[in-house]
Amino acid sequence: MKLNKIATIIQARNGSSRLPNKTVDNFGDSSLLTKVVNRLVDGPVDTDIWVTTTDKPEDDSICNIANNLGVNVFRGDEFNVLKRFADCINAMPKTPDLIVRMCADRPFACYQLLKELLEIYYLMGEPDYFCNNKPISYPRGFDLEIIKSSVIQRTYEVIDWENTFTEKSYDVEEEHVTPYIFYRPDIFDIQSYTCPYINLGWVNLTIDEQIDHDSLLPVQDRLEAIPGYFTYRDVFNLITTNPQLFKGNMDVEHFNP
Repeated sequence: MKLNKIATIIQARNGSSRLPNKTVDNFGDSSLLTKVVNRLVDGPVDTDIWVTTTDKPEDDSICNIANNLGVNVFRGDEFNVLKRFADCINAMPKTPDLIVRMCADRPFACYQLLKELLEIYYLMGEPDYFCNNKPISYPRGFDLEIIKSSVIQRTYEVIDWENTFTEKSYDVEEEHVTPYIFYRPDIFDIQSYTCPYINLGWVNLTIDEQIDHDSLLPVQDRLEAIPGYFTYRDVFNLITTNPQLFKGNMDVEHFNP
């Protein structure tokens, strides 16, 4: 297996219209951002972790948490997240080969799942873009994207923002980073992976609205009772043995570019 230099970029901001300050507010005994970072550090994947947020004063608290956790911080454009990612990569002391894209609304993020998906990524020949959510089969919150950093940089540099997109698609390309890539299999090598165990696409493990927060707190309590580090397989076991725990927010709609 070829070992690439990997950076995990966690995008976060406090200006969410649906649940403001969710990143820095507590989910259980610590902030949501703390949960996400701690679920990724000290794992089997050698990755530099970067929290990328906006340059607005309201996001100073995100930077403070990241600094206290000892992970890297980059601040950039509030709305053009693709630009923020490209600028973050350019600011890294050494350009990584691969970027793992994460959002700071995923309290059950799992470094074991990342390890396994990276192994599959290499077996698939190291494509430009690799994901496990097209089609959706893993629970939302366990979806991951692995992208060559050169592809992210080239994407931002070559897009003719003024002439290529309508206003609607322009917003999608800015905010969600990767649609320009995965909608163009004629340009990029795109590969996806479907959950080999069971289709759990109906489960939502992201904190996007207050109902998500309230519904998933009992799940958090059950999982934290497991000794040591609980993995995504422990979550799968809980879903299959106690599906009612996960139905409180199953009807919340989420954007899927």
